[in-house]
Amino acid sequence: MTYVGQAETFGPGPMRVEVHLLDYGNRATLRGRILSTKLLHRLRADQVFETADALVRAMDEDRARALDYWRSRPESGSPR
Repeated sequence: MTYVGQAETFGPGPMRVEVHLLDYGNRATLRGRILSTKLLHRLRADQVFETADALVRAMDEDRARALDYWRSRPESGSPR
């Protein structure tokens, strides 16, 4: 799951790209490795939230939608 935006919920900031790995067990095995990603499906537009808790709730919903997306893909079934 990837976020592209300025994270304005916490005030103005630079454009950023954050990649969140879904259902990946041992993240330590990725240290020092080069990863590539593809943007396949947009979950929602960028938005500003009233509170950090509201942001966390939205991210939880995004994660659930992303996992549903991967599970619905017949060739994959997994985000890995």
